[in-house]
Amino acid sequence: MHRPVLFLFILLQIGLPCTLAGQKSDYRLFDNISLGTEASVISCFLQDTQGLIWIGSNKGLFSYDGYSSQPHFTFGERSNTRIYCGTVVDSTYLYIGADNGLLIYNYRTDTYQEPEADFPTDIRTLALRDGVLWLGTLNGLYTYSPETRQLSSITEGLPHQTIYSIIRASDDNLYIGTYNGCCRYIPATGRFETIDLPVTRGRSNQFVNSLLEDTARGCIWIGTEGCLFKYTPADGHTQRIDAFHDNSVKSLALDGNGQLLVGTDNGLYVYQEDEPLLHVVHDSRNLQSLSNNIIWTIFADREHNVWLGTDYGISMSRHNSVLRHIPISQITGTGEGNQFYSMLRDAHGTYWFGGTNGLIRFTALMDGEQDVAWYKMGDRKYPLSHNRVRHLYEDREQQLWVATDGSISRYDSAKRQFIHYNIVDSTRRYNSNWTYSLFEDRDGQLWIATCLGGIFVVDKENLMRSSGGLYMAEKTYSIHNGLSGMFINQMILDREGNVWALLYNSPNSIEKINPRTGEVTHIAAGELKGERTPNFILCAEDGYIWIGFPGGVMRVTPENDSIRMLPFDAYNHYEVLSMAEADGRIWISTTDGFWVADQQTLEVRRLNITDKRFTSMFFDKTSGELYLGTADGFAISSPEALLAEHLEQPLILTALYVNNQLYQSGAGQALDAVQSAQSIRYSQRINLDYDQNNLAFELSDLPYSLEEKSKLLYRLEGVDREWNLLKPNTNRITYNNLNYGDYRLIVSKLDAHGKPSEKTYALDVHIIPPWYYTPWAKAVYVLLCLVLILWTINFFRVKNRLKLERLEKEKILEQSQLRWSLYESLPRPET
Repeated sequence: MHRPVLFLFILLQIGLPCTLAGQKSDYRLFDNISLGTEASVISCFLQDTQGLIWIGSNKGLFSYDGYSSQPHFTFGERSNTRIYCGTVVDSTYLYIGADNGLLIYNYRTDTYQEPEADFPTDIRTLALRDGVLWLGTLNGLYTYSPETRQLSSITEGLPHQTIYSIIRASDDNLYIGTYNGCCRYIPATGRFETIDLPVTRGRSNQFVNSLLEDTARGCIWIGTEGCLFKYTPADGHTQRIDAFHDNSVKSLALDGNGQLLVGTDNGLYVYQEDEPLLHVVHDSRNLQSLSNNIIWTIFADREHNVWLGTDYGISMSRHNSVLRHIPISQITGTGEGNQFYSMLRDAHGTYWFGGTNGLIRFTALMDGEQDVAWYKMGDRKYPLSHNRVRHLYEDREQQLWVATDGSISRYDSAKRQFIHYNIVDSTRRYNSNWTYSLFEDRDGQLWIATCLGGIFVVDKENLMRSSGGLYMAEKTYSIHNGLSGMFINQMILDREGNVWALLYNSPNSIEKINPRTGEVTHIAAGELKGERTPNFILCAEDGYIWIGFPGGVMRVTPENDSIRMLPFDAYNHYEVLSMAEADGRIWISTTDGFWVADQQTLEVRRLNITDKRFTSMFFDKTSGELYLGTADGFAISSPEALLAEHLEQPLILTALYVNNQLYQSGAGQALDAVQSAQSIRYSQRINLDYDQNNLAFELSDLPYSLEEKSKLLYRLEGVDREWNLLKPNTNRITYNNLNYGDYRLIVSKLDAHGKPSEKTYALDVHIIPPWYYTPWAKAVYVLLCLVLILWTINFFRVKNRLKLERLEKEKILEQSQLRWSLYESLPRPET
């Protein structure tokens, strides 16, 4: 009887890791991106040589850097038009098909160039072959040579003159979808061959909306109004895919796992042979669901992220091979939520996830039939003493115990119900109403940590034999016999049989109890206080005790209580939410990131894997997977995937705001003529007028596939002496009222060890002084001063000379008067 069950169980254990190892994208959760209420219809995506995503909308061209979008059109001008398609020609140009014809955009200068040919309007599709651009329009098929500037019309051999789709296949043939049929152009013969499609009942024409080459399957997918066809060029066979009957196939793409993505007027379909067809539609209850059911375009970027352009914005599905996110609605089938604080998988393979809204039991992670039960307060079928589940524990007899804010309970597997226990001390003054943690020691005693009741020690067998009501604990620990406080947040058992307790809001946060002697020892009393108040404790398999506190972790050697401090970084103090041991490492989730500590080298490093914060973790040794609990869901990964190295993308400047106005190259901004010939994304220096001194820089490493964006550090030489840390998930750096002069903006990313990366971005900023502070003005000021000085010197010289002349004249006059007076005083002879 037990052997078949055991065999089935082993098969499930073996199969589960395999399934998780080959994780596929989950298209039920998206990052929805809006370009604004006016630019809501998205028709195409492009990715340039730098990796930047370009978006064609009903209002014009946008770029998106992983943080924000920027418009690249001017209202009322030719660039302000509906865009249908586009192609990246080289490292300089985007060719864009629009309502008003062909737009040629130079993304190195962020300027449009006027085409020299008279292009047709309503360009719906573009394809580049051997330097010649093929244009499909509502009024025919055209070719255009960028070198010769020659535009030619093709009228013969087509099933219809209205063209909606063109692709170039690996065999160098062009496949063309029209309003009434599909054909292929063979360059060797210069002729078109019609591809026969099975007749669709109730339709007078075969309107081909989209085409896609699938080299892995050796076929061309043909999407029409009402059908999807699989055409095999090798034998000319065309097969109708019945699963898409009556759906208007608007767009096609392949994801990173080789699945066919089909965009329709009725949502997204994910098609894989021999697997159930997945249908994804908009759900108004879920903000992360598909933004709209009308999908105009599907694009897979270089990192295999999938971008869906809909009638109401963008939905992006990350190709995250590190984490597999599972919302609890996928398990329970309801919209109720739960913030998980304790999780485990028991010896029978059953999952138990408890948190703020009860306890969920389920048997499988896969879609389909599951044995699910949700235990909650007041539930008639699955009652629980309290909805707040603090801790889950499986004892040596494989019995499950749960600690809640309503004391403890034990799971009766036969009845599938919980048996509730109320525990008090000998005085009945303290009780276990708010239980935070529990475990079984070597003597078969249950240790129960409570809020305001201290620690209760009970004989497990006696407790299980009790008939209900109040059970008096065999022993208690409180402030009356050595504890520093009565609020016990967490409790663990070390390899020597000692009990370690983490106390909340106590002068001694960590205390070690010797059960044999009853002695209580205060651990690191001088280290763990103030900003270092601990909030998590873990006993590793090698016997060391790991304690998490805001800003780092501490490793304690139980034999001598010596400690080793391991800080995260110098830029912030992150509160530790949960910890788990796996593969010789301690995995640490904090309020601002995910960290891992090597148990041998004691190296602590940051892992940029997700922007979610995990309040619980456990490692399933059977499957070799880490389970990470968060709000309304959980994630699954392996230590190998979490530690895998990822290619580091360089930082680029994606936007510059000058006096709160977005700078657009060539748009009459005050930057000089040399730099206006180059986009800000490719510039290394900018020159600004003196009154353009309020600057905002937006930088990005294009984190499309990263759930957690890089932490950015910056400093402006000439203003800052130290590094500044940007807030999480922000990329804007602002400086106001800068004086004229030379500055250098340096931006770096926080590396895995919490230090600035050696790879930095640098931009020289020169703010031109006002004209009255220019060198020429200063030279004039000096010259005027010299003239004034010379004039002053000359003035006083002349004045002194005139004064001397006047004094000389006065002296001569005085002498003359004196001689005259002397002459007058002489006696005159009588006549």
